[in-house]
Amino acid sequence: MEYWFAGALTVAAHHPYTSLDGGVAMSDSPVEHERVERRMASADLEISASEAHGMLCGLLCGNADPRELWFGELFQTTEDADLLAQECRQTLGVLYSQVLEVLKGTDVVLMPLLPEDSRPVTTRAEAACDWCRGFLYGLGLAGISEDTPLSNDAREALLDISEITRMDLSALVDNEEDEDSVMHVTEHVWVAATLVYHDLYAENP
Repeated sequence: MEYWFAGALTVAAHHPYTSLDGGVAMSDSPVEHERVERRMASADLEISASEAHGMLCGLLCGNADPRELWFGELFQTTEDADLLAQECRQTLGVLYSQVLEVLKGTDVVLMPLLPEDSRPVTTRAEAACDWCRGFLYGLGLAGISEDTPLSNDAREALLDISEITRMDLSALVDNEEDEDSVMHVTEHVWVAATLVYHDLYAENP
């Protein structure tokens, strides 16, 4: 895969609230991947935390306030009275608010919600694939299609994100080479998604 982004860019952190200067955009205590994953598993949601966050970011590329649509996709088979589902909704509601807050700032970056760097390479790579899959699905829900006006760079970014969903996870092992590969993929994901967001925002501010 060819990485078209500037080599000087580095991953600030694996949470979606970081600006390009490395500062936390909204809160010193962002909702972390592990917390979201735990809540979603308790509510018996079959989607991963990374895929759910990717879906939200994709929705936000074409919908200013997609909360109900996002929740509707996530909680299709849960009962409103389910206490674990209610707790999950609360956690996701905080996540939603934090993502919206960062989009109000300058130098917006769509940083994927991924596991910590201490987790195995395959776990983080799978989460990156999940995030990309969710992002593309969210774009579709938001009405973004092949007919939507996009720059050539944004179209290339979407093709790369689609390619990442087909990554061969079985070939990964926990060594320095694959560690570097996953780091570069993660960088590529957030730069590509951010480019798509800004391209679509320029069309529909």
